Amino acid sequence: FSPRPGTAAALMGGRPQAREVVRRVAELRALGEEKRARLHRSMAGKTLQAIIERPHPGGGFGALTDNYIRATVRGEWLKTGVLAAIVLDVDNGGRVTGRPA
Repeated sequence: FSPRPGTAAALMGGRPQAREVVRRVAELRALGEEKRARLHRSMAGKTLQAIIERPHPGGGFGALTDNYIRATVRGEWLKTGVLAAIVLDVDNGGRVTGRPA
């Protein structure tokens, strides 16, 4: 937590040293990335509903699935705001793409 002046938490002792805070943050971020990658791999080949978002500069559109996975989708039928069934693909680098279901 981040204690704010005038609150009970600001008076509490036992806070970890800055170096320990940095270590813990790095550990939590790495764990989050590992879990995100595991989720993405588990969804490869599955059909999900996704809202089509903005066009990407390199082509295709961004999409957000119903379980909050971001993907890049390509197709002539796409336009912003469309709800579409897509099949997710995940490459070895962890990049998530989608294709029409």
